[in-house]
Amino acid sequence: MAIAKITLTVPTNWQDDLLSAFSDSNIGCVYGKIGGDFIGSGSLLHDLGFKLSKKGISDYIKKIHKQEKTFRYIIDVSCLDNAEWTRAGQKRIRNLLDRLLSFGVDSVSVAMPYLVELIKRQYPKLLVEISLVAEVDNAVRAKRWEDLGADTITLASYKINRNFQLLKEIRNAVKCNLQLTANQCCPSNCIDYGFNANLLSHIKDRERRDNVGIHCASQQDQRDAGFEIISAQWIRPEDIHYYEEIGIDSLQLLDSGIGSKDILRIIDAYSKRLYPGNLAELIPVFLRHTPERIFINNSALDKFIGYFVEGKCLGLCDECAYCKNVVNKLVSADYLYARI
Repeated sequence: MAIAKITLTVPTNWQDDLLSAFSDSNIGCVYGKIGGDFIGSGSLLHDLGFKLSKKGISDYIKKIHKQEKTFRYIIDVSCLDNAEWTRAGQKRIRNLLDRLLSFGVDSVSVAMPYLVELIKRQYPKLLVEISLVAEVDNAVRAKRWEDLGADTITLASYKINRNFQLLKEIRNAVKCNLQLTANQCCPSNCIDYGFNANLLSHIKDRERRDNVGIHCASQQDQRDAGFEIISAQWIRPEDIHYYEEIGIDSLQLLDSGIGSKDILRIIDAYSKRLYPGNLAELIPVFLRHTPERIFINNSALDKFIGYFVEGKCLGLCDECAYCKNVVNKLVSADYLYARI
């Protein structure tokens, strides 16, 4: 049986200079969000400082549809201050979902079971993607979300992108689409992730949201920067085929409020499955908070993923030391320069 090709789920900042890139045949879905809506977001995937009129949103989505791509709107908060249990809160949620349908939105990204149940019951035309914020990291959790109605599940990439055996188990457990995040750089198994997602769920303005990203970057300053960068579970463009072979359906590319030029570079690299330059130029958190301070020679990492594909990593970094040894070798050979 032929292996299904992975498609890309790519961000938009609602600027027209991105539209031509969306015609790429490797792109399946475009996602975005506008600041100021009732539900908000629990992730740093987008720039909530950007505003657009209702007509502007609708017209932009129509342009995406003309290129035969679907559009996903982000409402992946982990908490709504219990507003979902009040009549007033439920009315505001319904009003937003009604507007999204009128805009032509095809799917929504959520992290709360309540929203999945509501959407599946009252908005059957909307497809549901379970966000990275939900931290789905095993087959049992994936199956529970699928049983609730999930059409796509974005797995907890910062935990399991390099655990190929676990990814296979999840793939075998569910029939819905599975998505991984390719260009995040959260520390592997970061204990702050859930806390940050909840914090972001309560913050609507850009400046305060930016402070969360700055905090994460400063935390890496205080640790072994080279090790944290190498062990973070990003996916190189050249390694996509390994995930294709185990049945992953799509890769989500992050933007975290970066400009169109950087978004276009990221889309182009993952579409071509090749980037001979600095891998850090594909990772938004570096582009926003530590530009020109990190250099990762991507070409030097061609064999790096093999250790994980073969199942040799046990996830015990102090005992394994593979990533630390790779960093030491790369630094001594000038393949990796990381000074944060």
